[in-house]
Amino acid sequence: MNGQVGLKTAVKVAVFWFGFLMLHFLYDWLPILPVALFSGVSEAVFQHAKIAFYVYLLVSLVETLIFAKKTSNKQRFILPRLLAALIVPWLMILIWYLAPAIYGKPMPSEALEIVYANLAVAALGFCAVTLEGAFSQIEFKRGQVVVILVLLVISILHFTVFTFTMPWADIFTPPVY
Repeated sequence: MNGQVGLKTAVKVAVFWFGFLMLHFLYDWLPILPVALFSGVSEAVFQHAKIAFYVYLLVSLVETLIFAKKTSNKQRFILPRLLAALIVPWLMILIWYLAPAIYGKPMPSEALEIVYANLAVAALGFCAVTLEGAFSQIEFKRGQVVVILVLLVISILHFTVFTFTMPWADIFTPPVY
């Protein structure tokens, strides 16, 4: 994001990490319906992906409210942030499952699990912010804007519906018909 309007990479990663921690535990502290929509309601990977998605959107919204007036092309400011938010859940899965893929078994201690999880969230934030910077170089066409917005709506639908009803098809297990 060098030379661009917006939060510095380290600041945005730190705010993302802090926001992730807050939303991770918010439902434990305040178990009500509105909080369940944005916070994790279990330790499922999908719930963590939901947290990452909403935190990245929230950080980007705050960033937009602060910095968008300083840019002449609002679309070129907002769309890269929306696109980064869309890929954050999938980047999270790639990063988080790195240890299980290499180590092949659960972490040997809860403390190591917590350290790994925090490092994974920080790495996730760094990857997302770095890609967002690259996305800001794109001059999005109308069709690309439509795709981003439709995928944003689909993501919100998935995160909302699957908070309350698990899908019949899991990612790692064969579907049950």
